Amino acid sequence: MARAAVAALGELFVAHAERLVAAGVTSDGRAVVVKVDRDLDGHRREVAVLTMLAAAGVSIPGVVSTAVVDEPPAGVLVLEQVPGRPLGQAGLEDERFGRETWAAVGEELARLHVCPVDPPGPPMGGHTESSFAAHLGPWGTANRRHGRSEGWLTAAEADRHEALVGELVTLVAPRPEVLIHGDCSPQHWLVAAPGGPVRPIDLGDAGLGDPVYDLVVLTLTQPHHLPAVLDGYGADVDLRAHVAAAARGYRALRLGGEMVWLIDHGFDPSPTIPRLRAALT
Repeated sequence: MARAAVAALGELFVAHAERLVAAGVTSDGRAVVVKVDRDLDGHRREVAVLTMLAAAGVSIPGVVSTAVVDEPPAGVLVLEQVPGRPLGQAGLEDERFGRETWAAVGEELARLHVCPVDPPGPPMGGHTESSFAAHLGPWGTANRRHGRSEGWLTAAEADRHEALVGELVTLVAPRPEVLIHGDCSPQHWLVAAPGGPVRPIDLGDAGLGDPVYDLVVLTLTQPHHLPAVLDGYGADVDLRAHVAAAARGYRALRLGGEMVWLIDHGFDPSPTIPRLRAALT
C-alpha cells in the first residue's frame, strides 16, 4: 500500500467495504492522510480534480503520492495532513464557528465552482448520462424503487418525490454546468479555527453539475446557515432564485440517495427518515 510513501498508519477515520481513510506518517516523518479506494474511477477522478483545483489556487491538502494496486484492485491517495476538523462537528461543538466560517466556506466553494476544467470535464461520480440534468431522473427512479421495496417510502411519498424530481430536471436542464464537489456535506470541509482557512476534502464524486446541488447539500441539515453561505459565495439574484426554486427537489433527491447508501452499507437510516419526509411535505 504505497509503503514507499507511508511508513505507518494510525487512527482510522473511515472504514467500510469500499474505502479506508486513516492517518499516517511517511518515512521522513510527515503527517499524512491515506485513502484506499476500491472505486478506481472515483480515485482517478479525485486525483484529476485535486490537480485542477491546486492549479486554480483552491485551498486543498497537497498530494504526496498516488498509486493503483492490483490485489485487491484499489487506488491509494496520500495527502498532506492539514489542521482542522469537519465543519459540521466544529459548528455543533463551538458557537464561534458561526456565520463567518460558513461564509468562508461559501467563498471557497465559489472558487471551486469557477475552476477551469480540462475538456470534456469529468461527469459527477456515479453517473454516465450525457449531462447532470439527465442523471437526476434515473437517480430519483432508483431511489424510489429502493424506498418502496425497503418500506421507507409510501406510495404517496414516492409520487411526491417523482413530482419534485421532475420539476427539478426542468429547472436544471437549461443551466450551465460547472465543476462541483459532488458530495459537499459539512463533513467534507475542514476548518482549522474561527476565521481561519477552510478546505474541501473527499472529492471522489466531483464532476460537472449544477452548483446549487453543492449549496443545498452543504446546508442540508443546517439550512439556517444558507444565507451566510450565499453571501460568502457572492450569489447574485439569479442564483438565489435558482436556489429557492431547486432546493426542495435537491433535498428530496439527496436524502433519498442517503437512505439508499446507509441501508446498503449497513448503517442506521432512521435519523434520515424524518428529514426526507419533511422534504416531501
